[in-house]
Amino acid sequence: MEPKRTGCLLILVILAALIGCCVHGVRAQAAEPTAMGYQHLAGVDERLIWQLPDKPDEPEMVSLGVWKITYYCCEPYEHICGDGDGLTATGIPVAPGIVAVDPDVIPYGTTVVIDGVEYLAADCGGGIKGDRIDIAVPTHQEALELGVQYKEVWMNEQ
Repeated sequence: MEPKRTGCLLILVILAALIGCCVHGVRAQAAEPTAMGYQHLAGVDERLIWQLPDKPDEPEMVSLGVWKITYYCCEPYEHICGDGDGLTATGIPVAPGIVAVDPDVIPYGTTVVIDGVEYLAADCGGGIKGDRIDIAVPTHQEALELGVQYKEVWMNEQ
C-alpha cells in the first residue's frame, strides 16, 4: 500500500494546477471525487497533477445504547457535585465538555457523543457505574435544572 501524502502535497497539487492554468490559459474546474479520491482536475494537463491524498480515516462511532445521563457542576467548592478541588479523576480541570464515566466501560480519553455533542471521558464518580454518564456543566443550578435524562450514547470505536 502506498503511504499517504501529507498536506504539503495538496498545496503542491493546487499550485501546479494554478500554474498550469496560467501557462496554458485553461480554466480549471472542480474534479468530481471518486472512490479513490480526486484523480485529476478537469481542464488541467494531467501531467501536472498527482493523485491527492485520501481523506484520513475517522474513527468509527458505535452506539452504546440509551444510558442514564445526569449532570454535575464545575463550581469549585465542596458540595454534592464534587470535593471542591476543581480537578477530574485524571487531573485536568473540570470544565464543560468533560464527562464522568465508569472507566471499566468507557476508557479515559475516549470521545463520547450525546445528542451530536462531543465530550471527553476524563472523570468518574462514586455513583457512575455501568451505563451512566455525568456531564459537567458550568453551574450547580444548571445541573439541577437538567436533572436526569435518558439518551443514546456513542463512542469512537477502539
